[in-house]
Amino acid sequence: MNGNVNITGDLLVGTTNIIDEIGTKQDTITTDTYLTSNTLTTTGNVDITGDLSVSGNLSNPNQPCFKVIRTNTSVSSVAGENLKFNEAVIDNRNAYNSTDFEYTIPVAGDWYIIIVSHVMMKS
Repeated sequence: MNGNVNITGDLLVGTTNIIDEIGTKQDTITTDTYLTSNTLTTTGNVDITGDLSVSGNLSNPNQPCFKVIRTNTSVSSVAGENLKFNEAVIDNRNAYNSTDFEYTIPVAGDWYIIIVSHVMMKS
């Protein structure tokens, strides 16, 4: 066969309509492709060259993070008692317990904890 083949209607192979199947396939993603996605999951390493613009949350399950603040006026006066930070502002692994004021380390590794305290004094 030489030349073009024009098909009107369905092209069936077995019970599969090839015309319908082709219509559901995605174009190849290249450097010229604009991609919009509700979620994007990658496996392995991904190199990004250029700008990455994120509106919303960018999370990496291997890099948990949390930030807690105190919105109540309760204070700890007992030695050894947990500091009463009652509101998690950031907790991408849901590992902070605001009742017991404890964070459960979800991933083994080196952790850096920074505590910022604002002390108010009355005169």
